[in-house]
Amino acid sequence: MSALDLPPLPPTGGEITGRNAIDVLGEQHRQLIELCDRLVAEPGRKLRDVVVATLSRHLSAEEQYLYPAIRKVVPGGDDLAARELAEDKALLVLLQRVQKDQDFEELAVAVRRHVAADSE
Repeated sequence: MSALDLPPLPPTGGEITGRNAIDVLGEQHRQLIELCDRLVAEPGRKLRDVVVATLSRHLSAEEQYLYPAIRKVVPGGDDLAARELAEDKALLVLLQRVQKDQDFEELAVAVRRHVAADSE
């Protein structure tokens, strides 16, 4: 027995435990829509910073995990991933304006468009 307090190893044999990436992204999408709606209704620096951080982290996760998987397994995945990455880049540019307390409503619309595109 080890003196280290390590978590148990995951099960072997192909069992899948916990939530999958799609579940996590769906939950993040719901959170982002809620946060953007709150920001439009009650603008504030703290909430703005939370939206910026949450959306930045979400887009980064998609770029690191979702789009490489799409490229590998979806027919035409290279084109699809490239298109989504271009749209995500536009969202990041919009986030720069949001950090200057501008375009909250435009961000909310863009996030809804992002969520709709990912749901297709």
